[in-house]
Amino acid sequence: MGTHACPTCGKQVPDERFEVVGDLRCIECTPQRPRAKGVMVYDHKTAGVLEICNDEQFQAIKSHNDPSKDEGMEDFKP
Repeated sequence: MGTHACPTCGKQVPDERFEVVGDLRCIECTPQRPRAKGVMVYDHKTAGVLEICNDEQFQAIKSHNDPSKDEGMEDFKP
């Protein structure tokens, strides 16, 4: 394994980055995308499913499930 020069700025970039990410540019020169957000949904008892959502959906779910609204409720302890 070796390195190669970023075509934008000339910094050395490890070959592994191209193998994993598929981009020859260094991290600083790569356009950053918004991070994906997800919510665990439990439709049944056996397992949850991770549902990917956009930022607006995530904020709505987060505000709806705010634990600070659960005043007076005891924590679940098995």
